[in-house]
Amino acid sequence: MISKSNQRRTRLVINELLDLQCQPCELQECEKCPIKLTLNILGNEIGEETEADKKRDYDLLTIEDYLRLKAEKKTDRQIIKELNTTKSRLYNLKKKAGIETPRKKTFTDDQVRTIRHMKDQYYTFKQIADKFGVDDIGVIANIVYGRSYKSVK
Repeated sequence: MISKSNQRRTRLVINELLDLQCQPCELQECEKCPIKLTLNILGNEIGEETEADKKRDYDLLTIEDYLRLKAEKKTDRQIIKELNTTKSRLYNLKKKAGIETPRKKTFTDDQVRTIRHMKDQYYTFKQIADKFGVDDIGVIANIVYGRSYKSVK
């Protein structure tokens, strides 16, 4: 691992190269440029992604991959992890493809009482979530602990 002071020095070198070499450059062929190769090496030394790395990761995210993983019954959270992307990138991809995320499930007062009663009978959050078709056990925890549906007694 590189020290903070060395990271700082490396960033200064990168910025200096960008200012002195890349801005006045007329080549516009960055892929072949020795300065770009140097920047990539320096960026890798300090453990930061270069713009090319970020773009390459973004290009891996396709709607076909998303739909394939959704067909395998994976949640968006699992898909984000598997495709090594971010929530906002996935959201933008879905928006661009016209895929809407279903609205959150709402519960009737009787269902809320049942959920709380099941927890009193030592059911796990996972068991309760499965019974009510909820992916996120945090939703069930919020109901049980009274953070959601406060008005239901």
